[in-house]
Amino acid sequence: AGIDKTIELINEAAGNGARLISFPETWLPGYPWHIWMGAHAWQVSRGFVQRYFDNSLDYDSPEALRLSTAVRQAGITAVIGVSERSGSSLYMGQWIIGADGRTIAARRKLRPTHVERAVFGEGDGSDLAVHQVEGLGRIGALCCWEHLQPLSKYAMYAQNEQVHVAAWPSFSNYEPFAPALGSEVNNAASRIYAVEGSCFVLAPCAVVSKAMIDELCDTPEKHELNHVGGGHAVIYGPDGSAL
Repeated sequence: AGIDKTIELINEAAGNGARLISFPETWLPGYPWHIWMGAHAWQVSRGFVQRYFDNSLDYDSPEALRLSTAVRQAGITAVIGVSERSGSSLYMGQWIIGADGRTIAARRKLRPTHVERAVFGEGDGSDLAVHQVEGLGRIGALCCWEHLQPLSKYAMYAQNEQVHVAAWPSFSNYEPFAPALGSEVNNAASRIYAVEGSCFVLAPCAVVSKAMIDELCDTPEKHELNHVGGGHAVIYGPDGSAL
């Protein structure tokens, strides 16, 4: 279902004249909110851990081929957030797929945030890179709290980035008692990135549905930890203006 929805959105964007579409952090198969909701034993007992691993994407999988084929047929460039499976490990990936269907980059989040480290491995930093994309300019991407790491940002700025994808999961987690995880702080990080880097920033952000809350929150206490909504997608210009 996630692949089908992604292809629908790619086609919709291309049909509306867009030449670039970006997706949130781990858009496929979705962000693993269960890691913030309870002990690992609870996550395992509910089947969340194995399901997440099984639904993550291998780089050379049939699902990945479907995505690249859809991008090529739509004639659009896509930056897709994925949980990338490699052997027995998972990584927080961003796949940049060109309008010809070829993979421009398959980067991995350098250091997962907090409890994400119980699920995802670390990237090695070799893919902190900006890529020349015909018709769009110099494009780069980072995930979530990579935008709070000065040296990671500098590595991108130094490559004369023109268009940046700042992928976020959702801003509904632990709201309102953890401001550092909320929309105000993290949209500010995206905006500052635009101004510091003098580049356009696309900041896709997913939403949490009622169905997700119903599955994750099996106690009244858990209902206090996450909420429906949290989508705060935005585009910033190089002067920090919301476009």
